[in-house]
Amino acid sequence: MILAELKTHTEHLHRRVEGAVDLLRRTRDAESYAGLLGRLYGFYRPFEDRLAAMRALDGLGLDLPARRKTPMLMADLAFLGRGPDEVEALPRCDFLPRPATTAGAIGCLYVMEGATLGGQFVRKHVQKALGLSGPGLAFYASYGADTGRMWASFREAAEAAVAPGDLGDALAFAAATFEAFEAWVGPGEPAAPMAGAAAGPSAETGGRS
Repeated sequence: MILAELKTHTEHLHRRVEGAVDLLRRTRDAESYAGLLGRLYGFYRPFEDRLAAMRALDGLGLDLPARRKTPMLMADLAFLGRGPDEVEALPRCDFLPRPATTAGAIGCLYVMEGATLGGQFVRKHVQKALGLSGPGLAFYASYGADTGRMWASFREAAEAAVAPGDLGDALAFAAATFEAFEAWVGPGEPAAPMAGAAAGPSAETGGRS
């Protein structure tokens, strides 16, 4: 039920993000692809660091270290010729949502774990467009054969962790994550979306929902 509600209420944002990424333009050659991966690194690195520090996710059995995409992005960027210092110097998003509750964190994770599912289709496109056959595709290959199992375990945790009364928090933070991602990865100079409760500084503290 929780994931069905999240999908229904954020579908329009999902479509907007797909348009903002503009995959065809950003996979026309290896250089443009590296640029896209660099933008993704600048979002995933601080996002995953923040979630790793959240006590609200303790005890859900999600194995957050196994879900980190940052190492995969680093491997792809290294394959494309970006050295460690160059990757470390990449700009990082500073207007991420700040969930403080389990429901809010699940809303954020819904967006990123859903992107992992979609990455399987993107991987096939990049493989064909750029002729890559393994190296350079770690991020979009992500969990590989374990993709279905990882999504199922996330779905199970989300349904168990988010009570119906907390659905609004999950929806707000899912929307805020989509909007921040669109603003950061889309074309042009990134600018923070309109600040709301989900992105505001007061959400930095708190406990489990």
